[in-house]
Amino acid sequence: HLDELVELRLERGLVQKELGRLDEAETCWREVVAAADLVAEAEWSKQTRLELLGALHNLARVESERGDLRAGMQRMERCVAIEQSIVAADGSLDMQMNQVRSRINLAAMRRALGEADRAREELVALRTLLA
Repeated sequence: HLDELVELRLERGLVQKELGRLDEAETCWREVVAAADLVAEAEWSKQTRLELLGALHNLARVESERGDLRAGMQRMERCVAIEQSIVAADGSLDMQMNQVRSRINLAAMRRALGEADRAREELVALRTLLA
């Protein structure tokens, strides 16, 4: 079952990271994304969405730390879209808070890439979210 697979892969990645095995952790998180991508998004459970968000956030951080801000930014954009879909479905306050964090990270990445106008757009969207 997809929920169990993505949960186990995400957790294994976190364990690998704690053991200092970042390459193995990254492989696990990429497997989460690949498994979810094999199934239509409309069929994802909330649990799958949450596990996928964890993997995407971790991959975005790793890629950004390695200097690949574009890849990290693409992952963060996907996080924001998934978080928006969860908020739209159930109005989750926790997910709204996650979305705030993701948008701040996305704005910082855009700014670092010299995309000041787009970074500002993220912050404007954030103000709207918080209103």
